[in-house]
Amino acid sequence: MVFLFGSGLGCQVQKVAVDLYSPPPLELPVQLRSFLVTSRYVPAWGKYDEIQHGYYQKVDTLKWKLSRSVADTLYQLLKDDELYQVKYQKEPRMLRHNGSDLPEKLPWKGMQNVLNKVRTSGAIVLEGFDITMDAVQTDTAGDKFVARIPVQVTTAWRIYEPYRQRMPDETVYHWKVVLSSEGATKQQAVQALPDSVSALFQACGDAAHRYYQTFRPQSESAWRFYYKKGDPDLEKASREIAGNNWKKAESIWMKLAYHAKDVVVQAKASFNMALACERDGRINQALAFARRSYRLKSESRTMRYINQLNIKVMDHDDLIRKGEIIKKW
Repeated sequence: MVFLFGSGLGCQVQKVAVDLYSPPPLELPVQLRSFLVTSRYVPAWGKYDEIQHGYYQKVDTLKWKLSRSVADTLYQLLKDDELYQVKYQKEPRMLRHNGSDLPEKLPWKGMQNVLNKVRTSGAIVLEGFDITMDAVQTDTAGDKFVARIPVQVTTAWRIYEPYRQRMPDETVYHWKVVLSSEGATKQQAVQALPDSVSALFQACGDAAHRYYQTFRPQSESAWRFYYKKGDPDLEKASREIAGNNWKKAESIWMKLAYHAKDVVVQAKASFNMALACERDGRINQALAFARRSYRLKSESRTMRYINQLNIKVMDHDDLIRKGEIIKKW
């Protein structure tokens, strides 16, 4: 929902409540929002060349299903997220791997050919997997008994961006998932636990969700201004904002920022583009547009916004230096 409030300057500007995205623990390129999600992990044994082409002498069927469930869950999470566009392939034509480590990376040209077919800019590939379950543990909590099943899930992920030939992530993650239940007696607590197979699938779902949270930008609501008048297209963009159609508004502002005949309109559209970029987490780009707006027409409102964005950029860079945000590209 978008909340709009008019402001001064003859109602030249509009105040709007927006959700601003902030970097997650693992920062991905802001333009990388469309993915192919898949897995190249197959717990199979046999001749290497035959395994690569899908011929296996022996396969751990349960482990294969569990690994696929990790990729399936991640795909569903991304599919339901308005930030991303995703495609899914069950068994793509990729070199297979049957370990929990990271194998040799897939070739850039081959990955680009794959992504050209599905029309995504990146791929999130489960390259390695393992899962183990410990014995059931029990203890007491007050007058109740608690039973727990510790499960360790290892997922080796790579995120490919072949068009720029860079890897925003290539990490082996070790997730510890503990499933628990309570009961009046030790036996009741143990019986309330899921069966072993269900517990394994639940742990895989949890591991997929935790990986998703490592790179999913967080959001917080804030109030911002944008210019709504001064040109018919600015008014048109304002109507798009009222309908929460930010992408359409941004396309109008971008055109005006560089091609409007009136320099003042260019300045207003550049200011609005700064807001559009800040909203998506493109802070450096937002700062560049705000500075452009100020060069075209000096306004105290614009300078305040530039200072605000400067602080955000410095704070972000400081978090990277401290290692609180990981940026691998």
